[in-house]
Amino acid sequence: ADKEVQQLDPNAHRTMNLVVPAGASGLIIGRGGDTVRALASKSGSHIQLAGRERQIQGLSERLLCLTGSLASNVAASRYIQKQASKHTMTG
Repeated sequence: ADKEVQQLDPNAHRTMNLVVPAGASGLIIGRGGDTVRALASKSGSHIQLAGRERQIQGLSERLLCLTGSLASNVAASRYIQKQASKHTMTG
């Protein structure tokens, strides 16, 4: 029985959720949101940090939602991971 394999559209918008240290959120957002806006523009991914009310009680991490193509989400997540690791090393 031949089954047709569906190809994933690399340009289709999808959502990627990341968990980042709460203390790193300031590095990711930047002063007045400048850093996150520049990253969204450069990567093509819509980036939204969940509000503190959606933070899991007892954890110091925050949820970050990326929406865009796979390539744009991966590009944005790499930058975010670098920023989060900077916080881990200095924070």
